[in-house]
Amino acid sequence: MSFQAYLDNIEQKTGKTPEEFIAIAKTKGFDSPDTKAGAIIAWLKEDFDLGRGHAMAIVHIIKNGPQISDKHVGSKGAHSDPTNKLELKGKQSSKLQIRSLSKETYSAASDLLLELGLDTREEINHHLDELKKYYVALVGGVVIGVIGWYQDNVNYAKPAMGDKFPGEEAYWVGFFGVDDKYQGQGIGSKLINFLQQELKAMGAVELWVSSVQESTTYYEAKGFERFMSGSISGRPRDFLVKRF
Repeated sequence: MSFQAYLDNIEQKTGKTPEEFIAIAKTKGFDSPDTKAGAIIAWLKEDFDLGRGHAMAIVHIIKNGPQISDKHVGSKGAHSDPTNKLELKGKQSSKLQIRSLSKETYSAASDLLLELGLDTREEINHHLDELKKYYVALVGGVVIGVIGWYQDNVNYAKPAMGDKFPGEEAYWVGFFGVDDKYQGQGIGSKLINFLQQELKAMGAVELWVSSVQESTTYYEAKGFERFMSGSISGRPRDFLVKRF
């Protein structure tokens, strides 16, 4: 696998571009010449569940920037890179951005969720009104994905979960959807990973989802574990959790 492919795979897994990893590392003081690779590897395992091979790729760009050896450039082997300078802005840097929901993107986000049939306009807007809890995926400035979180302080899931209800302080996936034209491109994974990192920064240790049964396998593929099944308003639901 080429060096660039390692970075692209890391972006796919975490939703973070190489530049974003460098920026985070600087805030933690890991850009110091005295920082040992082991400390960075431990951080990447703890916060992003990266294995040693992928972590060492991040160690390199933190310490050396985009420059790599000429050894495999144009070699046409499995480790061949087209150039000795890595792209750090990300695989989809010219296309995809994930940003906090704003007044400017609110209407488009609401329209998308309504088009996807996730709920009524009134209920969607009730959740989106808490701007700080929602994020949008943008391509060319157009909203093509939405994700958010909520805490179940009205005990919506409690009748279905009984004494297994995780409590009012637990974090749940809120409205989540990707434009039909962009599905199957990993954008949903990026949104989930982005949300996970935001919640971890807030001190969360797990993320719950109340899923219609048709979507359960999707969440399981993203690292969620099925916790139990139940019914809300007569509709079957699977309750899943992802522990960080």
